Amino acid sequence: VAAMLEDLPAGAIARLDIWTGDFVAEGARVLTMWSEEPIPDDIHVEIAIGETRTVEQDPGLGIRQLTDIALRALSPGINDPATAADVVRHVLVGLRSAYKAKTRVRSFVADNGARLLTPKAPTTADYVSDSLGQIRYAANDQPVVLRAMVEAVDALTDELDPEGCDCSALVRESQAAAKRLEELLGSTI
Repeated sequence: VAAMLEDLPAGAIARLDIWTGDFVAEGARVLTMWSEEPIPDDIHVEIAIGETRTVEQDPGLGIRQLTDIALRALSPGINDPATAADVVRHVLVGLRSAYKAKTRVRSFVADNGARLLTPKAPTTADYVSDSLGQIRYAANDQPVVLRAMVEAVDALTDELDPEGCDCSALVRESQAAAKRLEELLGSTI
């Protein structure tokens, strides 16, 4: 992002129309730019496009892969809630990293006044919804998975709260899992 900002003309506004991990078809728009001054023909904004995603470039990829494993473990053909419960704990490691990196900033400003907007950058709430939300839905009748989710999420929110993180998405998932667990077991956890 810093290198991209340096290449923008003074006062220009650029919007990155893709984000790390997005599929980009040939000819697709990846950047839109506005400027009161004419945009130079030789402007060079570097965006790397490759054939595969990596966890290093796209932290959401690791969370997505783990979520897929949990969902497969919870599928009727496999029905392995112990694996899903274990995977929930691993998903929380990825979410911890996302929270410690802070919620994605969606607007960057250069020293020359140029702005780069990144509206497609996922937030930590997006990561929570796309992982724990899906796992909780699939684990609706699996107390072992719901309990693992409540315990792991509560431990993570206890760790993050002192740092001033917005843990509301995590809290919502924990509360929803706890409510369903109470319905299944008939008591509060």
